[in-house]
Amino acid sequence: MAIAIQKFLENDKAWFVDFPDAHDSIGGKLVNFLLCRNEHFTILTRSYLEEIATQAGFVDAQFPLAGRATSMPGRIDARIMAQEAWSSETHPHTIVIEARKPL
Repeated sequence: MAIAIQKFLENDKAWFVDFPDAHDSIGGKLVNFLLCRNEHFTILTRSYLEEIATQAGFVDAQFPLAGRATSMPGRIDARIMAQEAWSSETHPHTIVIEARKPL
């Protein structure tokens, strides 16, 4: 989310993708990215995901790029992975958290 806000403030329309809807304005692009046609009910950031995982008893949280997730090959929706073609190492579109739960 922080990257999306940064790109919004920079008026970098090219960073945003037209999934699920295309918008011309930078505000429309930001809303489309964050809320995804109101299918997203909360906004997840790295720190918030780590907090949730820690509270659920997970440890060793890591945030690999979606295409490099080690424990989930084939588990990430192909539609999401298709969006990563527009992503970059420094400005990813998708956050993936990997963590383990001690036995």
